[in-house]
Amino acid sequence: MYETGYVRCECDVKGCDGKLFAPEAEADDYGWEVNRDIATADGATRRVCLCPEHAIEWRQARKAYSDACDKIMGGK
Repeated sequence: MYETGYVRCECDVKGCDGKLFAPEAEADDYGWEVNRDIATADGATRRVCLCPEHAIEWRQARKAYSDACDKIMGGK
């Protein structure tokens, strides 16, 4: 069976078994980060899918990094 218009992905975090199968138009409603580019420590980027739990952790880490950069630059 071939289906179009759907997102099918798995969380890329090792050990997580989260899976998403949803209409493309509704994919953002499930709290997933789908095909997001994430910077690595060596300056490269990886494209990942993150389940809602890991997406929250990633957003928190991204905010903490941004806040630390602001502090270094004399912001906040």
